[in-house]
Formats: sequence, C-alpha cells, structure tokens
Amino acid sequence: HKTVDTIPTGNTPRPIVLSKDGTRLYVNTDDWMGFLVLDIPGRKVLHHVEYGLTAEEKAIPSRSHGIGITPDQTEVWSTDTAHGLVFVYQRTPEPPKQIARIPVGKVPYWMTFTPDGKTVYISNTAEDTVSVIDVVSKKERTRINVGKGKSPKRLLVLSVPESTTGS
Repeated sequence: HKTVDTIPTGNTPRPIVLSKDGTRLYVNTDDWMGFLVLDIPGRKVLHHVEYGLTAEEKAIPSRSHGIGITPDQTEVWSTDTAHGLVFVYQRTPEPPKQIARIPVGKVPYWMTFTPDGKTVYISNTAEDTVSVIDVVSKKERTRINVGKGKSPKRLLVLSVPESTTGS
C-alpha cells in the first residue's frame, strides 16, 4: 500500500470508477461539469468529457458527483446535482459520446447498478428519494420515497446467492 505514481486531475477528484480491465479511470472533479478519462498504463488524462448542457443550464453552478460503469462495461453514467440529471456515455470509441440525458430527482448524488446491469439506482438527496432507472430504455421507472429527512447518499446492491440447502 504505497503510492507508485500520480495523475494530476486539476481540482479535487470526487467519485471515481475503474474499468474492469484496469486501463481506464473515470473521475468526477469539483471544477468540471462532466468527467475525466484517465489512461492508467500511460499515467495521463486522455479526455475531459463535458455534459451536454444548454446555455441556461451552464449559467447555473453545479457539480458532478456520482459516476458508474454498467456491468457490461459499455457505458459510463454520471450525475449533475443542480440540474437533476444523469448523463449516459458510450465508452468506446474514445472519447466517450453522450447517448442519453435522463431527468431524475433533486440533487442526484450516488448510483449503483444491479449485478445483471438492467437497473441503476440514483440517490436524490434533496428530496429523500431514489430514482429507479431502466438501463436499456434510459427511462426512470419509478421513484422510491425513503422517508422525510433520510437524505439517501451511498447506495449498495447486494447479490445474495440462492441457498443450495433448501433453507
């Protein structure tokens, strides 16, 4: 557990996600409305991927704070807190290309995918809800109310194996 190298990202790195093959790191930073794509073997930033925002949206300060890769490794999903949006990008070919923009609840932060890759859950911290999004259609199926004042932040999905003993 020691530092072997660093890759400068500009401002403070926030949530990150590493590709399964370990070659790409996707990073939200405090000063960028989008994410960075880092080349791990080359130890450098490859791309600054910017959200597709309107001029009016760009005028409202926001931050990206939630990023994930679909289990099949084909898409990168990232949240925009002030605009209540989730952006979806194809990972390849590089640079990533935006393929969807999904409205969700207020102040979306963390996300997690189900192991089968069919559903993603987005925590909407300012309204105490979790958006349930169909990965294929890129549409919100429902919104789960978690209770006033609960402010969901981190989300986990567990894959519990079925019992082989019948109990």
